[in-house]
Amino acid sequence: MNELTVGILGLGEIGRKTATLFKGLGSKVVGLVNSPRSGDQTVDRYYVGGELPEMLSSCHYIINILPSTKCLQECWIRQHWTGKRVLRTRYY
Repeated sequence: MNELTVGILGLGEIGRKTATLFKGLGSKVVGLVNSPRSGDQTVDRYYVGGELPEMLSSCHYIINILPSTKCLQECWIRQHWTGKRVLRTRYY
């Protein structure tokens, strides 16, 4: 796992715990947030919405913890990130 970059969409309480888990496994962790901030011990780099294509292209895996709406799935993630795996995506 230490050669993988894991991207987390949604860094609330569950997202932070997920980031901590992957960081503990040695992965590089990046995350999508609403407002700019500096990296910390858990997340190596934070991206904001307009940087989504750059973030997605840097990741081996994406963990989607955002509300999984049809628009998010079809209009946002899949538009920019094809050919890789998206973990935990389903409609509620």
